[in-house]
Amino acid sequence: GDSGDGMQLTGDRFTWESAAHGNDLSPLPDFPAEIRAPQGTLPGVSAFQLHIADHDIFTPGDAPDVLVAVNPAALMASPPLLQPRAVSIDDTLNV
Repeated sequence: GDSGDGMQLTGDRFTWESAAHGNDLSPLPDFPAEIRAPQGTLPGVSAFQLHIADHDIFTPGDAPDVLVAVNPAALMASPPLLQPRAVSIDDTLNV
């Protein structure tokens, strides 16, 4: 999402909930390059990457299996990172 969309808060809540259920996890908040970039620009994309598993993990992961995009800029910035056959969940009102 754009800076201020709540991606860091959402990622933090998802991390806490996953940990409460006994999962091993490795979070990686990704703050935008420009805090006040114009809405919808690639330098203003905020992200939160989270690796969840039922076994020991040591990195947040390099190629996500699921992408949740809340705006077009987030969708454009992330596809090179995705695994083949990854799932993309998009906010169809904004994307």
